Amino acid sequence: MPLDWSKLKISQTELDSACEFSIFDNWAIALSRLLLLRQPEYWQQLLLAEISVWFLSILLLFPINLMLFRKLNLLSSSGSGLFLVLLVSLLLSGLLILLFNYYLWQQAKQLKLIAKLLNKVVGHNQLIENFQLLANIERLSSDRGLNNGESIVELNQTLQVTKDSLLKGIELEGFIYHHQREKNKLYNYNLNRDRLLTNLEENLVNLSLPETDSDREYQALLSEAVEIATSVHREMRRSDRQ
Repeated sequence: MPLDWSKLKISQTELDSACEFSIFDNWAIALSRLLLLRQPEYWQQLLLAEISVWFLSILLLFPINLMLFRKLNLLSSSGSGLFLVLLVSLLLSGLLILLFNYYLWQQAKQLKLIAKLLNKVVGHNQLIENFQLLANIERLSSDRGLNNGESIVELNQTLQVTKDSLLKGIELEGFIYHHQREKNKLYNYNLNRDRLLTNLEENLVNLSLPETDSDREYQALLSEAVEIATSVHREMRRSDRQ
C-alpha cells in the first residue's frame, strides 16, 4: 500500500490549527530566525515590516500633527510650516520604529523555541519530498525501497512520530507564549508538556530502523527523520532547564 506523502507533510493549515500567530508574532519569529538563529534570508521579511510600520505611522501622524499645529496657530502660510509638520512626523515615526523594534526583540526572545520548531517543520517537509523523490526513482525496482511492506510500516511510523512531535511541540509552546501570565493555565501546560515529552521518548525508543543493505538511501533518510523528532525533545527539555 503506497504512502500518502501529502498527509505526512505538515501543512500551513495544520500549523495554524496548532497555534495562531498574529502578524506581529510572525515578524518576531522572523527576527528570532534572523538574529538568534543566524538565518540571513529573513532580512527581507523584516525590512518589509519596518517599511510598513514606518509608512503607516507617518500616514497616521502627519494629519494629527497638522491639526495640532493649526489649533496652536503654529502653521504658517508658507511651505515651511508644512515642512515642520512633516519633520515632526518623521521624528515621531522614528521613535515609534524604535519602540516597535524593542517590542519585536522582546517577543523574538520568547519565540526562539517556536522559531526552532518551525525550522524543523521546514526540514521535515523537505525530508518528505526527498522520500517521495526516492520512491519515484525506485518504483521501477521490485526488491528495494518501499516495496517491502515492513519498510512501509516503519517509514510511516517514523514520519508520523516526527510530524506529531513537531505539531504538539508548537501547540504547547504557543500555549505558554499566549498564556504565560495565567498561572493555572501554566500549571496545566506543564503537565501536558511533561506528558508529551514522556510519550515522545517512548516513541523514539520504540523506533527501529531497517537494517538491510539494499535501502541505504532510506536508512539515511529515516535516521534524519528520527533526528528531527529527537531534536524536538532535546530543545523542549533544554527550555525546561532555562
